[in-house]
Amino acid sequence: MSTLTATAFASALLWAGAAAASSLQVSPVSFDLSAGTKTAQLTLQNLGDAPLDAQIRVFRWSQVNGEEQLTPTGDLVASPPAANLAPHQDYIVRLVRIVDKPVEGEESYRLLVDELPPPLPANRTVSTVRLFVRYSVPVFFAQSDSSPQLTWSASVVDHRLRLLVRNDGSQHIRISALKVEGPDLDVAFGQGLIGYVLAHSTAQWTARSVLKNAAPGTPLKITAQGENGPVSATAVLQPTTH
Repeated sequence: MSTLTATAFASALLWAGAAAASSLQVSPVSFDLSAGTKTAQLTLQNLGDAPLDAQIRVFRWSQVNGEEQLTPTGDLVASPPAANLAPHQDYIVRLVRIVDKPVEGEESYRLLVDELPPPLPANRTVSTVRLFVRYSVPVFFAQSDSSPQLTWSASVVDHRLRLLVRNDGSQHIRISALKVEGPDLDVAFGQGLIGYVLAHSTAQWTARSVLKNAAPGTPLKITAQGENGPVSATAVLQPTTH
């Protein structure tokens, strides 16, 4: 399951009538909360001229062996978990951390906010496409002394550069504008958001471009942008794996 921050994922529904896009908006697009915080607010907005239904689900977010995992949890709840929004209405959803256990380092969650499709019209004659969205909103609870601590490694998998980054620190980091440079090598992973590296976790990304010259032992310079400033590191290209 993808975990891009507050990214709208479109799904299609065939029904009778004019094609239309979703009117659901959410804010904020992410939460960075102190460890002692118990409640926060998520605002849903219906920008359209018709009512809509939305549901809010909460998941514990982890990274296992470089892969994203979302697990249902009752430690953080959304109240209410569903809402009906009138046209041009704002609606407040409360987020409540109900677990009594103190936060150790950092806790990571994801809110999945879905616009729900309306019932299909009884007498449909023309099939068209209406788009609905899902927002995936990261939520962090962290101690004030938390910080990330990154170690990078690089290898070539199926002729493409793969970066693996281990975070031994107690706070996540948001990575964007990731780039790798070396002798006869210049690989950009994109200018926007690449992903997150959670506390005490590992993330990995594989470039789309094919490498023509990638000798093991090549020194690499890694640069990126974190939410608190530039990221700079070095790595040595490891032998090819398949």
